[in-house]
Amino acid sequence: MTPQDIDRILQEGIDAVKQGQTEQAIEILIQVVEADENSEQGWLWLSYVVNDPQDKITALENVLTINPGNRVAQQNLTRWQTQLTAAKSESTVVPPFIGVAASPPKADTPSAYAPYSPVESISDIDNIFQCVYCGAPAERDTRKCPECGRKLFLRRTLSSRHTSYMLRSAIFVAMIQSALAVIESLTFASVAFEGRNPIIAYIISTLNLQDFFGDYLSWSQAWTQTLLWIAGIRIVIFLALTVGLAARFTPAYYAAISFMSFDILWTALRWVYKFLGPFSAIVDVIADIVGLAFVFASDRDFAINDERMLCQPDQRIKGGAELNRRARLYRMEGKWALAVAYWRVAIGQMPNRPEFYKSVAIGYAQIGYYQRAVNAIAEAHRQAPMDVEIPRIKELIEDKKKNDPRPRG
Repeated sequence: MTPQDIDRILQEGIDAVKQGQTEQAIEILIQVVEADENSEQGWLWLSYVVNDPQDKITALENVLTINPGNRVAQQNLTRWQTQLTAAKSESTVVPPFIGVAASPPKADTPSAYAPYSPVESISDIDNIFQCVYCGAPAERDTRKCPECGRKLFLRRTLSSRHTSYMLRSAIFVAMIQSALAVIESLTFASVAFEGRNPIIAYIISTLNLQDFFGDYLSWSQAWTQTLLWIAGIRIVIFLALTVGLAARFTPAYYAAISFMSFDILWTALRWVYKFLGPFSAIVDVIADIVGLAFVFASDRDFAINDERMLCQPDQRIKGGAELNRRARLYRMEGKWALAVAYWRVAIGQMPNRPEFYKSVAIGYAQIGYYQRAVNAIAEAHRQAPMDVEIPRIKELIEDKKKNDPRPRG
């Protein structure tokens, strides 16, 4: 996704917020922060539409990580932190459960809520190919979840954020070729309409312009009209290639290679038949060769992979707090199984954080692992016996278990 695409999608999200289309706005803005985690405006507008106060706080903290001087984020963060603290002492703030289809395995060890460890039995929850949304068992090549029906593959470029130097150079060369094509077409036009004018003929012969633009005075009128049309087509194609390459439109990559290769042959043909002077022919051929080299070198800007979404934390992320932040982001996207995977690792790094256990308990319940959810909430209660949220979470877990026809465990 190009920066221009991100800006366009961000504006769509902002418009959705202003029009009161909350669910659509959340979906669009999550696309923005997924594509660019440093989108200050993306996180800020997302904080306005997510429902859970803790999600609002997470989004605002991300804004301040990107820009510590954002006063709006500072004020909103202080307000929501104050409200959340007050709410914890008076009532319960629990994110609603979302119905998820489920099936098999069981976790029968007391440490089932814990992060990866030799004590925990291997089950489908450790399968990195499970659905990242509902946790349904799946294989490496499964393209759509058999239970929730969501796509498990993403199409993305290898270099999705920044335009490479090679591609920028290819675009610049295409612009030069467009300019050269315009100059040649103007010359064709002057010859087509004024070529037999004695003054024009004198200027061309005196300045030896045939070395640049060919011996136009020796052509028939029919050829002149045909070459003028072809010159106009070349302008349109080069301009289209410039726009396509700038937008990182994959077909434009292959079209540029094909057309620049063909243009070398067309230039050589015009040179042989004196439709183009040697100087202009050499400049055109060099521009085509240089353009081809830059286009070939920019292949990574257009390479699109079908990437399987794995239920596995990014190994580059360090620290329980950052893992928890990422888990909450995936939770907002509905990727509960992936969020659980992050929370498990976060617990392994920061095992004395009861809020992590509460979050992973909710996550386990969302994907149908109720025994693990009960174990996790029991550990949260052991660490924070005065937390008023815990009994309510436990009650919701039990209610969801009763209404789930196919619990996993």
